Amino acid sequence: MKRIFISLSLVTFSIFLLSYSSGIFVADYTGSTGLGQSCAQVGCHEGIGTMGVDTPKLSVRVLDAAYNDVNSYTLNQQYTVEVKFRLDGAVKIGFQCVSLFFSSSKAGTVSNILMPANLQIYTDGSGREYVSHTAAGSGNAVISGGYAIWKYKWTAPSTAPQAIFFHVAVNRTNNDMASTGDSIFLSTNKVLQLPTAYSHLDAGGDIQLFPNPCNSQLHVDASYLNIRAMRVVDLQGRIWLNIDSKQDHLDVSKLPKGNYILQIESSSGPVNKLFSKD
Repeated sequence: MKRIFISLSLVTFSIFLLSYSSGIFVADYTGSTGLGQSCAQVGCHEGIGTMGVDTPKLSVRVLDAAYNDVNSYTLNQQYTVEVKFRLDGAVKIGFQCVSLFFSSSKAGTVSNILMPANLQIYTDGSGREYVSHTAAGSGNAVISGGYAIWKYKWTAPSTAPQAIFFHVAVNRTNNDMASTGDSIFLSTNKVLQLPTAYSHLDAGGDIQLFPNPCNSQLHVDASYLNIRAMRVVDLQGRIWLNIDSKQDHLDVSKLPKGNYILQIESSSGPVNKLFSKD
């Protein structure tokens, strides 16, 4: 099981747009690390909102088949993502949500089978998938008991290089077709972590592997270590690369897609680092 991190950055992305438009957002407005702009910036929306964690108003949950909250994920398993926001009198509301590895690359795949009339999905040029409301999904159709609730399916990735962050933004709007009176709520709240079974494979925090996931080349930044040998093995223990010296770049182009461990033998002792091949 991999731990889950949910970054409540409720994609407020032009939420004021989503609040009264059926158009599709074509950018990241969640405030996500490395990508984010957000509508909580000066000059975008002029109401009172929050950039911090505001769980009494806003929550994001990742749920298993039994509808239990999870904090870690299983490869290729499907979950339900629930975005919930307390209205406090608002009649129009909008959101945007995206799941990313910390490196800002796509994490998992979304499916709009639960609320197809109320949600839409935008995929950017890097494959990142953003879920947001439609015009129908910004009012009574998603309101229940004083909350706006959106749900969609999310399937965990087939490889697990890092923890996964869910970034979300929400716009609580007065529906006057202007930016005045709108409140943007951003938050970082939940993350799906790497599974406990993999935690010992991410030792050696001073060693950096990138890009991760990788494709043809894996860069190893471990300049301070006196490395004697390096080895790449899969999670079944099969050896794919065996190098009797220190290398800054590894050619992994012939490795099948999947999860791997870089084992490093150094004068300071052994180090294991987990990486994935796309």
